[in-house]
Amino acid sequence: MEEAAKAQIAFFVLDRPNPLNGDIVEGPMLDAEENFVVVLPVARTLWLTSASLPQFYNVENHINADLHVIR
Repeated sequence: MEEAAKAQIAFFVLDRPNPLNGDIVEGPMLDAEENFVVVLPVARTLWLTSASLPQFYNVENHINADLHVIR
């Protein structure tokens, strides 16, 4: 998504329902400095769907990607 924003290319995410109903948030916080697959500190089991996480990341890190969500 960061590279798409730099190249001014639209970024599409296919969303799906949250299989856990968004009710469960548990586990340790994953730290971006200690884990190469994490870009934001989030819980291991989180409430976000596959589209809401990139939307959150886009805003929190000021990426300003042309993000489109297909529900």
